[in-house]
Amino acid sequence: MQESKTYQLMLRKNTIKHIIALLEQQFHTEAVRALTPMLQNIDDLDRLEELHLVAARVPNIEAFTQELID
Repeated sequence: MQESKTYQLMLRKNTIKHIIALLEQQFHTEAVRALTPMLQNIDDLDRLEELHLVAARVPNIEAFTQELID
């Protein structure tokens, strides 16, 4: 069954929200806020889910930024 566009949009927004929350727990809020527009420009939910897992285990914000731009 294909998910509705509204549901996919909700999943996308929640995934971005969770990525930001994970990063803010570990790193300076200002550094995370600088990455927020880049995250919001990602439409691919699979990519966002991958970044969510990365956010949980990166050693520093620079490593996450590198994963984000790769």
